[in-house]
Parts: sequence; structure tokens; C-alpha cells
Amino acid sequence: MANINTLLNLLIAGFLQGILEWLPVSSSGQLMVFLAKISSLNLAGAYSFAFFLHLGTVLSAIVFFSKKIINELKASFFLLKFWVCVTLVSIVVGYPIYYFYTKIIGQLSLDVVSLSIGFLLIITGIITFKVRKRNASRKNVTLMDMMVLGLAQGVSVIPGISRSGITIALLLWLGFKPERAVELSFLASIPVIIIAGAYASLESQIGITGIIGLMASFISGLISIGVMVSLAKKLPIHYFMLSIGALMVLITGVSLIS
Repeated sequence: MANINTLLNLLIAGFLQGILEWLPVSSSGQLMVFLAKISSLNLAGAYSFAFFLHLGTVLSAIVFFSKKIINELKASFFLLKFWVCVTLVSIVVGYPIYYFYTKIIGQLSLDVVSLSIGFLLIITGIITFKVRKRNASRKNVTLMDMMVLGLAQGVSVIPGISRSGITIALLLWLGFKPERAVELSFLASIPVIIIAGAYASLESQIGITGIIGLMASFISGLISIGVMVSLAKKLPIHYFMLSIGALMVLITGVSLIS
């Protein structure tokens, strides 16, 4: 029965990761809290496992954008330059944050972590709300754009700061059209998530049963990324972050009071 429960939990976690990764709701934060509640994992272990499950969703991004990736690689070196620059900055910024967060998270309660994630989602939602009406007309991506995007992506390793939310908001603020901002945000995630997921799997010594979670995250991720891209022109992404963040703060606050 324990094995059945474990497999079921992995399926649910993978499914949630696939759905939440492409929504601006901090999938790593939501998944970390979920895993800590339903499994025997502590917060640090749940944090690492959440990163591991990102491998399934990054595979869905590769499949979804496969034609564009192949065409870009054939036509020019832009995509390679984009990946190298954004990924290097993301690692330089994100790894120290990841390292120290895993060290201190064991000293925090689940309620404190849930509250922090909720408040960070609200802040990210407000930032996105502020830039939603900015005129969008840019097409070309500069080296400075890549470096700033890498910085934002590195900071988003903190649970509660939505990677997709903060990077899309940044690209909108820089003047890119919504559909282009979504596309660049998803493409930027591919190399760094592969590296982070592989590192988390080695660090956590995740067993072969983790493949079940990866399969679930891949399938649900492939579905959700298509929906997100199709709605990019009219999707008010700040509503997701504000509502989910407020809900987390409200639920955790009630549990603390009671």
C-alpha cells in the first residue's frame, strides 16, 4: 500500500508541475509545499524534488518548440548565443541562492515558507500589473536583454518568485509583444532547467520511481504550454499571481490563528 501511495503522490506531483510550470504561480514553491504535506520529504528534500520534476516540463517545451528551435539553429547563431548568455547569468545568480536556501529552509516551518511564497507571488503580480500596458513593439533581442533576463531567471530560484511570471513581465516591460515575451521566457528556461533538474536528481539521489513523476509532468506540461501560448495575447497573468498569492497567505494565516 505504501508503494501505491508513493506512486500516486508522484503522479499527482508530476501532473501539478506540468500544469503550474507555464502559469505564473511559482510551480517550485507550490510543489514544494504540496510535497512536504503529502509525503515524508522535509522542505529541503521537497524543494530539490520539485526542481527534478522540472525536467519533465522542459522536455515538453523542447517538443512544443522543436520546429522553431531547429529553424533558429539552422538560420543563425542567435538561439545558441541567447541560451549561453541567459543560462550563464542564471547560474551565477541562481546557484548561490539555491545553495543557501536549501541550508536555511530546514530551520523554517512549513507555515512560514507558505506565507513567504504567498507574499512573493503577490509582489510579482503587482510588478506584472504595473507593466501590462506598456507599448510593445520590439522584435530584436540585445545582449543586455539576455543578461537582464538571466538575472531575473536566476532570482526566480526562490520559491514564490514565479520564473515565468517575472521573466514575462520583464520582457513586456522591455517592450516585447506578449506572444514573443512568452516564447522567449519558455525558450530561456530550457538549458537552465535541464542543468538544475539534473543537479537536483544527483544531489537528492532520486530513484527510478521518479520517472513516473517526470512522465506525468511532461504530458500535462505539453498540454498546458499549448494553452498558455494560445492565450498569450489576452491572458492577464497578474491575476494568477495576485489571486494564488492572496489565497496562500489567507489559508496559512487562518491555520496559524486556529
